Amino acid sequence: LEGSPLRIDCKIFAEVPKEYEPKFQEAYESKKHRVRDAIQSVIRAASYGDITDPDLGAVKRKLKKAITDVVGSDKPYVSQIIVSDFQSYEL
Repeated sequence: LEGSPLRIDCKIFAEVPKEYEPKFQEAYESKKHRVRDAIQSVIRAASYGDITDPDLGAVKRKLKKAITDVVGSDKPYVSQIIVSDFQSYEL
């Protein structure tokens, strides 16, 4: 039901071009708790429509932006967000 609380379980991966991997990894390691908080914020703020979209397009775009904002780069570190094992449960 729309409006009911949901529990979301999933795995989120950021695809990074090979040439940016070392710098992204360094930035991620120093800010991984902030990255996790940003990911949780995006998921919590997602609308019911965003969560029920089979492609999760809006969620992936917002996750990509949030991660990029936290690691703070003018380089395109994150080329794509991959969400796997996505499950939502009504509480």
